[in-house]
Amino acid sequence: MRVLISGGYGFIGSHVADKYYKEGYEVFIIDDFSSGKKENISFKHKNYELSVDDPKCEEIFKSYRFDVVVHLAAQVSVARSILNPREDIETNVVGLVNILTLSHKYLVKKFIFASSAAVYGINDHLPLKEEEGCNPISPYGISKWMGEEYCQKWKEIHHFESVCFRFSNVYGPRQSNEGEGGVVSIFLNRIINNKPLELYGDGEQTRDFIYVEDVANAIFRASKSNIEGIFNLSTNQEHSINHLLGMLKNMHGEFQVKTFPAKDGDIAKSVLSNQKVKGELDWSPTYDMETGLENTYKWAMEKQAVQESTKPIITTKKRSTIYRKIQPYIENLLAFLFITWLTLTNQVSTLNTFDVGIFYIVVIGVIYGNRQSIIAVGLSVGLLVVEKLLEGREIVSLLYDTSFYFQFALFLFVGLVVGYFTHRKNDMLKEQKSKMKN
Repeated sequence: MRVLISGGYGFIGSHVADKYYKEGYEVFIIDDFSSGKKENISFKHKNYELSVDDPKCEEIFKSYRFDVVVHLAAQVSVARSILNPREDIETNVVGLVNILTLSHKYLVKKFIFASSAAVYGINDHLPLKEEEGCNPISPYGISKWMGEEYCQKWKEIHHFESVCFRFSNVYGPRQSNEGEGGVVSIFLNRIINNKPLELYGDGEQTRDFIYVEDVANAIFRASKSNIEGIFNLSTNQEHSINHLLGMLKNMHGEFQVKTFPAKDGDIAKSVLSNQKVKGELDWSPTYDMETGLENTYKWAMEKQAVQESTKPIITTKKRSTIYRKIQPYIENLLAFLFITWLTLTNQVSTLNTFDVGIFYIVVIGVIYGNRQSIIAVGLSVGLLVVEKLLEGREIVSLLYDTSFYFQFALFLFVGLVVGYFTHRKNDMLKEQKSKMKN
């Protein structure tokens, strides 16, 4: 069984990918890494660095017949959607239509689309049911609503069924500090870095927080079921921001909180009914808020500890890498300065500049390969010219000196031959090491 996950390196996508892999699926991922991170996935899989609106996506669908497509790739920042609505539309609508069209064309059995509670906008009929009218207040919410409409139209036009999940506020390990519903990760990041938390409003605004593992489980179950249509994916429970702060204090201890006026357009209360998905999918959330928050806090602390422990190592590695790159040039220059001193001060009377130059080129070529050997040729020719000038020769006369041209040609020939064979030997060694590693 094969599953394609767009945005599979992201916060939710990586957990969904983990779930399918554990269930024995062959996992394929499309991600443009605008927010996803490669370290989020540790198992064997196939990946393609593409945007979901890229025409090259068709080659992937053509090459592999997917059983399931989970479309999670999206621009998820409400603030960013307001600043750049065109980018929001290109990713969240054009990208969806591209993947949806290809899924229908190449006979995908199950298509799952990640929508959002943002489609509802401000609505006091809590808990919100799927039948409530949609009135999004941001371009992000509009684009998700349009995505749902496209999925519904594909059913009417092409008889291609899909499942649209309206996520409530998803939280959990691997979540970044940006995007929709990232208040938990933002708070944890500031707590761990000993920064004051920023609370907008009185803290009594509520959200429906759902743990990411519950989301991944619901998506997997949906791909194995016959359900289709639009479903809320939530816990059907309200938690105030003040309650969230209280739980964080119990886990971490005291921290500073700075209060600010409430943001314009901020939704005071939000909770989604999950009765429809519980009834039709036979699914219910298994993580309560306290357990999910403890898991997320533990992950954040471990991540912070790893980052702090690897800082000096990263610095040392960077310095070591830079030194390794410039080391051949430094040693080449030092060797040249040494032979220059030998020849110009007549320290070795039995050797002339030509003999020393040939020896120098061969040694550098054998050690470092063709690049350094060519540099050695240029330096040796320069030294030869300097010696001729010190002997009283005119620079113009060297242009008509066949013996000088012969020496130059011999320098170049030796440099190219020695450098070529050294480079070839090094390539063969690398290939053998690679084969042994594989």
